[in-house]
Amino acid sequence: MRRRLDQFLTIFNKEDITMAFSLDSKIKEIMKDPRASEVLEKYAPGSTKNPQMKLVGSLTLRKLASFPQAAHLQPHLEELDKALQAIE
Repeated sequence: MRRRLDQFLTIFNKEDITMAFSLDSKIKEIMKDPRASEVLEKYAPGSTKNPQMKLVGSLTLRKLASFPQAAHLQPHLEELDKALQAIE
């Protein structure tokens, strides 16, 4: 198994592998990427500086948006998803 993984990694340079973002991305992954966190900040101002976001890091953005506290995201979910998916 380890040998196959090493072979795979030699074929693909780690930097060439890009993560596609969407509403199904975990909050912590979105927050790690400056481009994705900028998109999140556009639709949820102050979210990237809010310490409580660490508490929901393992949730997907879709799941977070289902909570009443994040109801302000509901009307923008489609736009937010498209903006996240557009990140290359």
